Amino acid sequence: EVPGLAGHAFFAVYDGHGGDEAAELSEKRVLPAILQQAQVEAYRQAGCADPQLLGEAMVAGFKQCDAEIRPLLTRSGTTAVSCFVTPTHFVCANAGDSRGVYCKAKAASAAGGDEAQPDSASEMSVADLKVALNKLGVDCSQCV
Repeated sequence: EVPGLAGHAFFAVYDGHGGDEAAELSEKRVLPAILQQAQVEAYRQAGCADPQLLGEAMVAGFKQCDAEIRPLLTRSGTTAVSCFVTPTHFVCANAGDSRGVYCKAKAASAAGGDEAQPDSASEMSVADLKVALNKLGVDCSQCV
């Protein structure tokens, strides 16, 4: 449950680079930074019916968090994939080169606000992701 947003949940995965310092700071600071944004109040005033406002708050909150923690970091950075689960929507965002994959009704698509193609041949394809998830015991039989 997200404070002030009944029926909402927030999930995020942070992938620290050069150590876990930035990932651990982000884990503590991203959601509070998002909730401080004016767009969250506008979202509440709109009856939590405009997911675009929540997405805008995520972008602004990630930028605020980055500005706050950057001076505290000595050696690390982080990427992130995050998602608000609302009563009516999934609102997803990514920071850096991490990407989420949304799978429903035998179709997989990008989750995180962009439709970016992999930057290089070394980035994981959806097929590679399915293989990796299957190794972890996740059933991907309904994903394309």
